[in-house]
Amino acid sequence: MTLWQRLKSVLEWGFFCGVICWLLSTGFSNQLYSKEVWMIILPKVAAGIGIALIPADYLRRIKGIGLGILLNLPLALMQVQWPGFGWIKGFWITLISGMICGYVVEAVLEKKQKTAGEA
Repeated sequence: MTLWQRLKSVLEWGFFCGVICWLLSTGFSNQLYSKEVWMIILPKVAAGIGIALIPADYLRRIKGIGLGILLNLPLALMQVQWPGFGWIKGFWITLISGMICGYVVEAVLEKKQKTAGEA
């Protein structure tokens, strides 16, 4: 699997996970400004890009979870101050969703690499 294919895949999955996290965090209502929506989506995309660019064949899932936490931590700290968010909905849910998104993106990328290697 080439680097471009890896990047394309993680961009798609990172954006998808970011949109899902945005919809879940607002309760399927658009109560956030557009900059706040992009602040929820972009860390998931950035974690996906980091997953694709960092070549670690060992502990792949740990890499996905770690990047998910690392790149969502600034957002989690900012969300505590947003109206309607707090330490539970803002901080912890953001970190947990970042971990899950990092894990999912890494798992999908690993599965695609295995199937591309078999073909």
